[in-house]
This record gives sequence, structure tokens and C-alpha cells, in this order.
Amino acid sequence: MKYSDAVTKRMESRNRVDSSRRQIPFATVAGDGWYNEELDLGMKPRVEVSFNLSFFRRFWLLLKIMFPRVLSCTVLLAILVLLLGGLDQVLTYNVGVMPSEFYQVLGGRDDDGFRTTLTKSFGLVVGKAVVLTSISYATSILYINWRRLITQRLHTLYFNTFVFYDLNNLFSLKKVDNPDQRIAQDVERTCNVFSEIFSKVVMSPFIIAYYTYKTWDSSGYLGPLSIYSYFIISTIINKFAMSPVVRCVANQEKKEGDFRQVSSVLIGDPDCSRYENSRFKHMAVRSHSEAIAFYHSDSLEKLFTEQRLESLLNAQQKLVNWRFFLNGVTNFVDYFGSILSYIIISIPILLEGKYDNVDPVAISAIISRNSFYYLYLINSFSTLIDLNSKVSDMAGTAHRVGELYEELIRMNNTEKYDQRWSDRVAYVNNLLSKKIRDEDNKAHDGGVTEDLYNVYKNFAGMCLVSLESVSLYLPESDTCLVRDLTIDIVQGRHLLITGNSSCGKTSFLRMLCGFWKAQEGKLTRHVPNRLPWMLFLPQKPYFPSATLRQQLVYPYRSSYCPQTIADDQNLISLLKSVNLVHLVERCGGLDAEICWDWNDILTPGEAQRLSILRALYHRPLLTFLDEATSAMGTDYEMSIYKHLLSSCTTIVSVGHRHSIRQFHDMELHFTGDGHYSIAELSASKIRL
Repeated sequence: MKYSDAVTKRMESRNRVDSSRRQIPFATVAGDGWYNEELDLGMKPRVEVSFNLSFFRRFWLLLKIMFPRVLSCTVLLAILVLLLGGLDQVLTYNVGVMPSEFYQVLGGRDDDGFRTTLTKSFGLVVGKAVVLTSISYATSILYINWRRLITQRLHTLYFNTFVFYDLNNLFSLKKVDNPDQRIAQDVERTCNVFSEIFSKVVMSPFIIAYYTYKTWDSSGYLGPLSIYSYFIISTIINKFAMSPVVRCVANQEKKEGDFRQVSSVLIGDPDCSRYENSRFKHMAVRSHSEAIAFYHSDSLEKLFTEQRLESLLNAQQKLVNWRFFLNGVTNFVDYFGSILSYIIISIPILLEGKYDNVDPVAISAIISRNSFYYLYLINSFSTLIDLNSKVSDMAGTAHRVGELYEELIRMNNTEKYDQRWSDRVAYVNNLLSKKIRDEDNKAHDGGVTEDLYNVYKNFAGMCLVSLESVSLYLPESDTCLVRDLTIDIVQGRHLLITGNSSCGKTSFLRMLCGFWKAQEGKLTRHVPNRLPWMLFLPQKPYFPSATLRQQLVYPYRSSYCPQTIADDQNLISLLKSVNLVHLVERCGGLDAEICWDWNDILTPGEAQRLSILRALYHRPLLTFLDEATSAMGTDYEMSIYKHLLSSCTTIVSVGHRHSIRQFHDMELHFTGDGHYSIAELSASKIRL
């Protein structure tokens, strides 16, 4: 690979310098006792992405994942690659000196020697082809295993409790950008490039040392000195030539992002406003084509898009101009190497007269053999330069992967002070605690058992969640959403949460779910905050790319849930109850694989109805609805609430509509300035 090729390789967009995060205090539970621990989640100073000690530290972390044990599969594969690489060098040497043998036998008109040399060369070529193919195959297997190990390790940390949520959503000034891209794309590039250069990096010093000796032996000290000096000087020249090109490439990538990227738009959040970037300009136009059409703003969108295009093209033109100079330097360096080899050959022949008494045929063989030594030494240095460009390319992605890994480790270590509620629920009723735990373990990966409903009966009238003088603030902000809130969520008493937009309703649910923390006060959960005890249904439903059955039983795995005829009939009956039974025919059955995005085929109302069926299927002890019926008509809404009430679940709803008040016993109203009010609604409640 030439220098010009190196700088044309795609570069990852660099992380931006972020401001320090605020310190966020958390209230955490330990058994039945409480303590407040303030965790410093402030970011460390941004480490410059370059080939420095930070890179080696992060890459060392990745190496420990890639080679987990002394006799692991990847270690054995790496040894195999090195052995094959050594065998390849032996074959390369013999193939390289083969022309000198042909010169010798042809010059001497040796018929038998020619046939022997021809047979030998044929065997060497076949061996070379087999070894190169084997190296390519082994390195590909090594790449697959490395990618699997790193990705699985990142997945383990990323999907631990709510780390993925915190990393993507909790902090408005995130230290690690695009974790999805780092896991899916940067890991692939890092492993792919490293598998390509692994054997070369390890073996290059030995190859250079061997051919330096052969060059010294045939030409004296002037040969190696000339080659080393040549490459030191050419490396310095190329370094200065590459620097502006690298900057231009980085600028071009930024402009490419600007061309694809929609300018930051202020998005209304249920509780807080935040800036969110859409990654691709044309994708944004496609996604919001209807809104643009309603606004008749096609000409304005065209103007915005072409402004970014012009900026991109200007950056590309600047890159082309600098690349012209770099290509000239690079091409001169590449082609002068062949001339240099003959200059070195001339030293013992013309200057030293070392071969004055050797016949012309032997001289031809010597020139062929020595030129191979010199050219291969020059080629070895060229290989190192090529490796430098690849390592530079890998360093960018390895930095990003290593940075993500460090942040995930930090966040997981932080969790030791903030054990998410699933593993240490405050069980206040000692008589029921063992039964709760046993049933919770049974139901953790599958459907609810009938025994669990017998446990439910013992909770009638009991407090499920208790808040005492709780204050909740926006993360990284002094804005208080609610102050000194005291309320109990009791089994059988349904709670309606109301208030204006951005007053803290959804944030309150985030706190109850456990991925936001109260800064003051005491919040006690007497049951786990997961199924089969609690279920949270967001306003915007989520549907994985999976079967219809999986949508209904989510977040459980469909393979772990009962799939008898009676269960299928129950699911179909649930679909009929919300007028979605047509989905069975459209999908080709409950278990038919689908090839579409559920969000593309469902209307907002259908999506919310399908999402609420999860609550009707699982029948949790406590169901949280975050405006989960806002896209439905009132008829569907009333029908669904009646079904939920008949399923014996306790409902906590966030909503604006007056029509749902009749299904609740209490109203918690947030004023938006930290204050709240609690009112009884029993007089208007529908009794089933």
C-alpha cells in the first residue's frame, strides 16, 4: 500500500471535546436500610486520539480480551498464523533466488539442470500458493474469533442493568458518542485490520534483520547504510507530505457528516427538552417527507442540502490539491527503490572490483540473487510503511473501541454503589419474601405461573411502592421536577399522574423503574421492578424484529413461554379484544418470521394496542402506562382500561384525557415548579 492509498482510507469521525458532567447524587437501597451516596460521574479530560500511550493502554485491554487464556483458540490460531508466515518466508526466499539458478543453468546450457530447476520452481510456486491461501484462511478465522470475543464482552457490559440507557440517554453531554457504531462497526474494522497486519508486525523485525545481514554480506556496510538512510529520509518527507492530507481527510469526513446530518433540532421530550441530531440528511428528508410536504418547504430543504453539498465539495477539492503533491512524493519514493538496488549492486562490481575474475554467466546469477536481497529489504521497509498506515487506521477505531470499553467498565464499577433494584429489592414482609423470590426466579425468563397469582392475592391492600419526602431533579441540572413527594402506591388503588408537558410525569416513572434516581428522600419497592411484578409501557412502543408471538410476550423470550393450543387461542383472543386479529393472517401465523419493521406497518393506535396486550398477557401486579393510550380513540381506550382492571393489575397511568379519570382512584398532579397535589377520584371511578 502506498502513502496515497493510506490517506484515502476512510477515517472515523473523531470524538468531540465534551464539557464535564455534573456530579449526580443517587439514593440507593441496601436491604431494608437506606443511605445516600454521591457518585462522581464527572468525565475525565478528553484524551487526544492519536498513536500515543493512551492507544497502547487501550489496545492492551483489547488484547487481553482477544487472547483470554494461554491455550485459548485465538492463541493457537495466532501461533498457527506465525508458523505459516515463517514457512511463507522460507518459500519466498527460495522463489526469490530461483531466477539466479535459471541464469546459471541457461547460461551454461545445462539441460538436466534446467529440468531440475524447473521442477523445483514449480513445487515452490505450488507451496507458496497453498501457504498464502492457508494464511488468509487462518487470519480470517482469527478475525471472526476476535470480533466475537470483543463484541460479546462489550455486550455483557453494555446490557448490564441500565448501562445501555445511561450511555445513550441519561447524560446530555456524553463522553462516548455512538456506542452502537463502535460495537457494530469499529470493532469489526479493528479486528479486520489487526488480523491483516498481525503476522507482518511480528515477523517484520526478523525479516529485516535477516536481509540486512544478506545485504551486508554481499555489498558491505554501504548497502544497508544506503537503504536505511533512504527510508529514513523518505519517511520524514512523507510525514510532512501526509500531515496536511490527513487534516483534509478529517475535514472531508466532517463535511460528509454535515451533508448527511440534519442540523440540531429541538425535540419536545415528555419531561425535558434536549437537542438530538439526526444522522443523515437525506434519511431525515425521507423520514419527515410528509411534514416537509405540509409545510411546502421543499425549496428550503433543497437549499439547506445543497449548502452542505457545496461545503463538502470544497473540502474535497482541497484534499485533491494536497493529494497531488503527496502522490508525486510517494510515486518517486516507490519507483526510486528499484534504481537504488542497482546502485548498491554496482558497489562491489564497479567500485570494489569484487567480481572481476568471475565469468559473465556467474555474474548474471550473482546480480539476480543480490538484487533480490536488496529489493526484498527495500520491500520489507515498504511493508513497514504500509503497516504504519494500516496501524494508523486501526488506531482510530481501536481508540474508539477501547474508550467505550473503559467507559463501560467504569459505569459497571459505579454500579457496585448503585445496585439496580432487580437484585436487592426491599422485601418488607418476611412471611412472603421466600415465596416471592422463588416465583420470581421461575418467571424471570418465562410466563407467569398460577402459583404466582396465589401470591398476588396476599398483596391485596398492601403497599407496593412507597415514597417518603422524595425530590427528583433533571440529570445534570438544578431543575427540580418534584420536591418532598410522599405517596404510597397500594395494590388495588389505581393512580393517575397528570400535569402539563415537561412537568416531570415520565421522569417520575423513570425513577420508579430505577434508571433515574431520587436525589433526596426514600423510595422503597416491596416487589421487584420487573415482570412478573411490574411492567412499564412507554408512550412510544418498541417492537423488536421478531414474530407476532414474540411481540405479545415481550420482554420474555417466546421460546420460554407456553405454546400449547390453549395458549395460542388465548393470544388470538387477546388480539380480537383490541381488534388486531388481522395481524395473525398478515404475518402468516403467530410464529411466522416477518421481513418488515413493525413500526412501518402499524398505525400509532395499532402500535399502542399491540403494546398494551403485553400487560393483558403477563397480568403483572403493577402496570405503568406512560400515555400508552394517547393515540387511540376513546372507545378503544375505555375497552382496554376495562380489560386491564379485570386482569387484577394495579394501574399507574400518565395521561391528559379526562376520559381515563374514571378508571383511577387517586390523582397525582405535577405543577411543573416542583410542587404537586394529590386528590381522591373514587367518586367517579367505574366499578366492574
